[in-house]
Amino acid sequence: MFSQATRTTIVKNKTVKIC
Repeated sequence: MFSQATRTTIVKNKTVKIC
C-alpha cells in the first residue's frame, strides 16, 4: 500500500513538472 501511494505521488509530481 505504501509503495503504491508513493508511486502515485511520484507520477502526479512528474505530470505537474511536465505541464
